[in-house]
Amino acid sequence: MYPLLIVSIIGLAVMIERIIFFSTVERGNFNHYFQKHIEELMKKGDIKAAIEMCKNKNNSVAVTIRAILENYDRDRTSLQDLIQEVATTRIGMMDKLMWLLGIIASVSPLLGLLGTVCGIIVAFQSMAIENGLGKPELMAKGIGEALITTAAGLIIAIPCMIVYRYLENQIDNVISEMEKVSLRFLNIHK
Repeated sequence: MYPLLIVSIIGLAVMIERIIFFSTVERGNFNHYFQKHIEELMKKGDIKAAIEMCKNKNNSVAVTIRAILENYDRDRTSLQDLIQEVATTRIGMMDKLMWLLGIIASVSPLLGLLGTVCGIIVAFQSMAIENGLGKPELMAKGIGEALITTAAGLIIAIPCMIVYRYLENQIDNVISEMEKVSLRFLNIHK
């Protein structure tokens, strides 16, 4: 149970940290009013005002737009390389610790199963010491205690997997929005 306790604490910390990250830093990625306003400023030629507007936001889409605007004098190929660089950095920020959450979601049930197997071994050993099957209540008690670790492993894994999948979906959505915005602003750049 101690390894499961450690894994559950780590998993909870990672889930909280990632949820806070996405609800604070990445909030506003899908604000289409913001994007339209930036487009209007660009069409008017007021790039400085558009850059200032982007500086007020730190989400991936705003950072991508800002990178395009700050380098608006570059050619399209150079801008595409810059966008790729910005996207790689932002994806790295979004993916931070996701590997750990995935491992915890996968390993927790296995740790629980290992605890169950060890508990059943102990239950059978105690039965052997107590003259075989003369006391089935010992066996039932030992197996019942052993199954607690499997339940604990599943209790840890299920929320971790749900949050992991949710965050993966969030990352995919942000990446998709970054691609759409990049293409739209590159097309305005022509």
